[in-house]
Amino acid sequence: MPRLLMGIDEGIARGVMEVIQRERFQQEARPRKDLRKQVGQRVKPIAVNVIKNLMYRDTSGAVEKCHRIMEEWVARSEEQLAGVTGAARIRLIRQNAGSLMMKLFTQMLPYPFSGVIAYKGIQDFTRRWLGENGDVHRLNKSLSGNVTSEMGLALGDLADQARKFPEVTDYLKMAKNGTFYEGLSQVRGGEEFRIYLERFMDRYGMRCPGEIDISRTRWRESPQTLAAAILGHIRNVEPGAHRLNFDRGRAEAEEAARRIIAEIRRRKSRWHATWMARLIRVFRDVMGVREHPKYILVRHLDLWKRGILEEAETLAARGILEEKNDVFHLTLDELAAILDERFPEDVRDLIGKRKRDYERYQTLSPPRVMTHEGEIMRGVKREMEAPEGSLLGTPVSAGVVEGVARVVMDPAQANLQPGDILIAPFTDPGWTPLFHSAQALVMEVGGMMTHGAVVAREYGIPAVVGVDGATRHIKDGQCLRIDGTQGIVTVLSEEE
Repeated sequence: MPRLLMGIDEGIARGVMEVIQRERFQQEARPRKDLRKQVGQRVKPIAVNVIKNLMYRDTSGAVEKCHRIMEEWVARSEEQLAGVTGAARIRLIRQNAGSLMMKLFTQMLPYPFSGVIAYKGIQDFTRRWLGENGDVHRLNKSLSGNVTSEMGLALGDLADQARKFPEVTDYLKMAKNGTFYEGLSQVRGGEEFRIYLERFMDRYGMRCPGEIDISRTRWRESPQTLAAAILGHIRNVEPGAHRLNFDRGRAEAEEAARRIIAEIRRRKSRWHATWMARLIRVFRDVMGVREHPKYILVRHLDLWKRGILEEAETLAARGILEEKNDVFHLTLDELAAILDERFPEDVRDLIGKRKRDYERYQTLSPPRVMTHEGEIMRGVKREMEAPEGSLLGTPVSAGVVEGVARVVMDPAQANLQPGDILIAPFTDPGWTPLFHSAQALVMEVGGMMTHGAVVAREYGIPAVVGVDGATRHIKDGQCLRIDGTQGIVTVLSEEE
């Protein structure tokens, strides 16, 4: 488990490792045979599919298959929820949500798992057969079928449409959500740009920063929040450059694969080269679908949210809720009970208490790992040589660059300039638009397989993650050196 957690966050893995190595844990931990059997029943078909993918299955159609599964699931969920109202709709949403995660686990995860294992094999075999090989990290560039990368490219296309009309770009600087589309239609080029914007919203409008929180405002609900990303792209990226960079990255990955395979054939044998070619092909075929499970989840969250808010509007109209968004302080069971008029408590009092609790929780800083007794586990940090005062983290995307730090807590408020280094508490797909402007990434949490690390490798920018307190210790405007190969962040000067 700690090894698996290393891909999520090194600090979490260290904390868990410290717990399980304790004598008390070793004495009290007893494997449950029934649980082991249940896990085995779930994991076995996944493992079988992973082995087939790695060894002989044609993986070239993985992206298309996952796209098809995604559209079928979303369409089926829409059909199930259509025409159902009241408590029955809420219970159906709960049932839909309860079954989705297991379907994602069993039917989708074999593909990214295959990609992860293939990449580990590529790393291990090249190290064993060739020594350190600087070409391996280039295999991550411009993976086909990554829905988050495709969203970034689509945003670049949208920005290129906006830059054709100066009045549109001027309008985006001062647009307001309540009158966004009305104001857009009144400027030259606004109606033409709106066609492209609505096309983008149809595909990605359900996304936003922090998107797995169902209460977060989606881009479709607040189009003005995309304005900063569009303007930043116009300011920092030449027209069409995002597409050219993606194509260049794909060509670099293909050339790196050819060099690795040729060198293995020269040093080892044709058999060794054939096996490496197989691993690289599987990795490039399937790793792009890593973002599909979350994208499917977010699309379902959008469906559920719309249904929940429609029910909340009826409760607000009846005076049971003060406003419809108060519904997010209730559980689905509670909401169904209220709609059935069998809820024993005063709803407004309950929501008021939970709002106060929520505000208090927002002032707290959660630890990575905490035991049930309240002990915070930090684990033993790895030791390495680094300049005095440097911050250490997990290296997840190779390369060394120097640039100006931009500490960003809210991507909607970001103002990156070309060459800036993005310093963030975390990232998710809602942050992807900023990656076109950043030349490196530093995050407080994360590991090799988290969103920011994967996208950084695809974009070919150095990244260090799991840097404790990065947004507190690094000041906006400081000049930094980012070593994404060793995991070191060094402050070179206090101000730019």
